[in-house]
Amino acid sequence: MSLDLRTSLVDIASITSTKLRSTFSESKLETVARSILKSGGLVKPIIIKRIGLDSYQVVAGDFEYYSSLKAQEIDDNFEMIRAFIVDSEQESFVVEQASEIAKQYEIKAISVPSSEGSSELESRLSNLELRLEQSLNDIRREFSQERTQIFERFQGLESQISKPVDPLYELNVLPYDKIAIRLKQAKIARAEKLAKTICEARSKKSDGQFENYLDVVESVKGLGQKTILSIIDDWSSRR
Repeated sequence: MSLDLRTSLVDIASITSTKLRSTFSESKLETVARSILKSGGLVKPIIIKRIGLDSYQVVAGDFEYYSSLKAQEIDDNFEMIRAFIVDSEQESFVVEQASEIAKQYEIKAISVPSSEGSSELESRLSNLELRLEQSLNDIRREFSQERTQIFERFQGLESQISKPVDPLYELNVLPYDKIAIRLKQAKIARAEKLAKTICEARSKKSDGQFENYLDVVESVKGLGQKTILSIIDDWSSRR
């Protein structure tokens, strides 16, 4: 059994935690939340499992989750966080691993006996800050690339969605032959004759256009209300 270590962007609103928020200091949550907003995301992705079609539960990283929730309360534009999504059968292994790793990062009191020891500590802290900064930059870059890809995908989908036809607009702009074809497709009797009458009536308008459907019915001889309704229904359904 292998674990997919790729992270995903997940909507914060779709995540819940079994641990109470009151477990954590609200001031510490706010401190980290503001750091999250400044850096553009979580440094360490949380681990979650799927509990519904589009709902998840925290497996590890409850503090990070509530900090992200606090960040969203501060800025409602912050909606997505990075997370590892694991299967239920992998949960115990993941929790065990996360627990052991967390122990290694526990802050312990350090006694510095000399200036030499202090210098070494400063060097180690400096290296740690540099590594964290590099990690943050990598996350920002990856997050930006992923947002760009999602935006481009939405644009592509929108371009594929045809807009509904406006029958009144087409009655005002289509030439005689196109109107005749559309009327035949709608199974309107004497389509060619009606198309000619529509174009003639349209040309007599001061601005060359019908104002509304009632104007069409009143202006086009032989065009009754049932016929115009049939035209509207058929043309509106076409893309």
